[in-house]
Amino acid sequence: MTIQKINITLQEKFSVKFNKIVAMYNERTNVADIEKVIEEMIKLKKEIEEEISAGNEYDLSPEEKAFFDALGNDPEIKKLMQDETLVKIAKELVELINENLTLDAFKREDARARIRSNIRRLLIKYDYPPVKREGAVDKVIKQAELKYSNN
Repeated sequence: MTIQKINITLQEKFSVKFNKIVAMYNERTNVADIEKVIEEMIKLKKEIEEEISAGNEYDLSPEEKAFFDALGNDPEIKKLMQDETLVKIAKELVELINENLTLDAFKREDARARIRSNIRRLLIKYDYPPVKREGAVDKVIKQAELKYSNN
């Protein structure tokens, strides 16, 4: 499965980089420009491989890694919270989403509200910073919707 289908945070991060490389390719004027584009593509490939393998030290499944990335993507959060705590939250989020994932989980407003509420409670349980909490809930919902759309 590709990054695009399982991890919205990495999808966003690498889409921007890829689009810059495509723009560089479209603006090429000589052979040296093409060589630079190829070098950038190789560099991007290595970055993607490193990102995919990152998190393995915590024995995370691809789903858990996606939630870990969604929660820890903010540099301020990385400073305030330990990775081990984010790992615990990510593992519990996968359970929470799987328990609440029904065919209409993101179509019915009441089901969506219940999932949001459960996510909020989980973040409060682990003292996720209040000022960052709503953004994290939104990011987790987006990630869960991605999972739902792939099932």
